[in-house]
Amino acid sequence: AEISAILAEEAFHCLKAPIIRVTTPDVPIPASPLLEKHIEPSADKVVAAVQEAMK
Repeated sequence: AEISAILAEEAFHCLKAPIIRVTTPDVPIPASPLLEKHIEPSADKVVAAVQEAMK
C-alpha cells in the first residue's frame, strides 16, 4: 500500500494503467494455516490482476 501511495503521489503522470490492489477478501483471517492459504492472494491472483489491468 505504501508503494502504491508513493507512486500515486510522485509519478501519477507516468502510470499507463490504474493502481490495483490484490488483497484478501473482507472476512476475518482464519486461525488455521490451511484455511488461511485459501484466502491469501496467490501469485496466480497477482498475475491475473496485472493482466486485467493491462488490457
